[in-house]
Amino acid sequence: MLLAMPVSVGAPGSVTPSGNFRFFKKVEKKRANSHGYAYKGNSVKKTLLSARPAGYSFKGTPMPYWCEFKPNYGFHTGWVKHTPCTHGCIRMHENLSPKFFRLVKVGTPVSIAYSQPEDATYGKIPLPPDAGPLPDYGSEMYIGDGYFKRHKAPVYN
Repeated sequence: MLLAMPVSVGAPGSVTPSGNFRFFKKVEKKRANSHGYAYKGNSVKKTLLSARPAGYSFKGTPMPYWCEFKPNYGFHTGWVKHTPCTHGCIRMHENLSPKFFRLVKVGTPVSIAYSQPEDATYGKIPLPPDAGPLPDYGSEMYIGDGYFKRHKAPVYN
C-alpha cells in the first residue's frame, strides 16, 4: 500500500460508482461543469449552472488534483465529511490530494467497493475533523484561482 486516507463518497441518490476502473484523465486545475458560482459585480451565488440567474457569469467549483476513473467521476480535493456527501466523486483532504495526484498515473487501476481486502490488515482510517458547512472560504477563493493556489504539490527529494 502506498497511501491510505479518509475520503468522502457519494450521498444517497448520487452514489459513487463501484467496480473496477482505470484512471484515464488527470487535470491539476479542474472545475466542475455543472455546479459552482454565479457572479455579477460583487454578488456571488452558489448554484447549479442550470439555475444560474439571468445576467450572471458562471465558474465551476474548483476540483484540484482531478483523477477521473469514469466519465464525470473522479478523485479530487474537497471537504472530507463524516457522512456520504458528494455528487458521486471521491473527495480527498487538501493535504493529501497533491501526493495522491503525483502517485497515480493514467492507467492506474481503481477498485471501488464498500470494503477492500486490505481493510482487515490496515483497519479503519480515522477521519479528520468535519470541515463544516460549504463554503468554508470566501467566494473570491472559488471564482478566482485562489483555491488552486492554496494547494501546493509536494516536493520529493
